Amino acid sequence: MRRAVVSIGSNIFEGCGRRTQKELIAFLYFAHGSCSELAFQLRLAQRNEFVDKRAAADLTRMLSEVRRMLSKLIRELERRPR
Repeated sequence: MRRAVVSIGSNIFEGCGRRTQKELIAFLYFAHGSCSELAFQLRLAQRNEFVDKRAAADLTRMLSEVRRMLSKLIRELERRPR
């Protein structure tokens, strides 16, 4: 789970360091994929009682917000001329 969290931020940051908008968008999609990976791991952790329900619910809400922000940023960038 820690690796997935780090991957989200790392992909965003790496994308910002690329030369083109197309490359940035690709890395934002990678970050979004890492969000999906983390969501699965969080569900699995909750199912196996590695995390309590309240903590899992809080983390799920935060993760959903990050996913929404990434999706919105990707949509905005894809609408802009290159």
